Amino acid sequence: MKRTIFGVAAALALAASAPCAQAQSFINVLTGGTSGVYYPLGVAIGKIYGDKIPNVKTQVQATKASVENLILLQQGRGELAFTRRLAESGLGR
Repeated sequence: MKRTIFGVAAALALAASAPCAQAQSFINVLTGGTSGVYYPLGVAIGKIYGDKIPNVKTQVQATKASVENLILLQQGRGELAFTRRLAESGLGR
């Protein structure tokens, strides 16, 4: 009986002292084609975010450009996007 109580107490102490794991967040950077000017900028911004924000992992996604970036943002499939102002007119806004 004493062993069981000691075992349970030891297990509870271990569980209480374990560091809490923080959930990792993801930032998807929507850029444009890999040969365009926005892709390297997206890579640079992604690196800065990943280096400076704790528990954040960044991913740079090459897309078909501004209109697709806006659509992906609207669908919740990206957190940061490069776009040209004229692209909004293509979406009827």
